[in-house]
Amino acid sequence: MTICDIFDAAYQGDFDMLKQYYKGDINCVDKYNGLNLLQAVMSKDGKYQERLEIVTFLLDEGIDVNFVDNKDKENALHYLFSTADDDGGLTYAEYALSVTKLLLDAGIDVNHKDRHGSNSVTNVIALNFNNEDAKLKILEMLLDAGAEYREKDNYGFSCLDYAKRFKKEEIVKMLEERMLES
Repeated sequence: MTICDIFDAAYQGDFDMLKQYYKGDINCVDKYNGLNLLQAVMSKDGKYQERLEIVTFLLDEGIDVNFVDNKDKENALHYLFSTADDDGGLTYAEYALSVTKLLLDAGIDVNHKDRHGSNSVTNVIALNFNNEDAKLKILEMLLDAGAEYREKDNYGFSCLDYAKRFKKEEIVKMLEERMLES
């Protein structure tokens, strides 16, 4: 695919091209999709090592980690947890763990709700990848950062409801233990 601008580079996970097109406007927004660069790089899968380098660069440059798109009302965590396809290099699990930590360290709102009323915990539970250990680690990071897991989304379901619905026994156990502790 031909890369015509900084957003093409972000969507394609091409760090060299992104740096070439970068002119200092770290909080620019794609006029076609309404995403910022952080969301753009996370909206596609594959090339995870290069995507991790881009995320690190964007955070170092001071990108707004809590930017929310107009259409779906999603922040970067929603985008991170919407793609999962291992490409033979850095696995999605390794990428997601690293990026989650970077975003948490940068102060992302773990309780931001999208247009469906889903937060980051709900999105991890629904994420379609089979590395349950990584899911548990990510969930633990989010919960330790204060992510809400008891509230219901716009459809009347809580994170625990989704974990039960998707037969995620370890996640159910984790959430139930958290409820007992608080």
